Amino acid sequence: DALWRLGMDAATGGDPALVATQDGLPIGFLLWYGIQTGPFRARWRTCYWLGVFVVPGARHAGIAGALERAAFAIAERQGYARVLGLGSIRNGGQNAAVSALGMWPTHALWERFLAPERRAATR
Repeated sequence: DALWRLGMDAATGGDPALVATQDGLPIGFLLWYGIQTGPFRARWRTCYWLGVFVVPGARHAGIAGALERAAFAIAERQGYARVLGLGSIRNGGQNAAVSALGMWPTHALWERFLAPERRAATR
């Protein structure tokens, strides 16, 4: 719900927050947002890639790629200089897909599970 509400806020401001539908039902959701942190500004106007989600039955059908290509076009029209997003270094398919979009790795994301039993429960 929180990401959905954030997406509605992003879309209201013209940022890429897109929904793919099939037969009137949402099957994909992309959220990029040009979040600014108060008076602090990045060197380049940045749109943050917060996620792209596709329902399991519709994955591997090109939906995420179509949403991403549309999002790049919107971000360029909105005057963003770059897009930053997180991805898993272990997800080879995702890495190949974002590389094909002209992106490259620049950061590492560190992870720690706070309660090991929660990891098993949420898989």
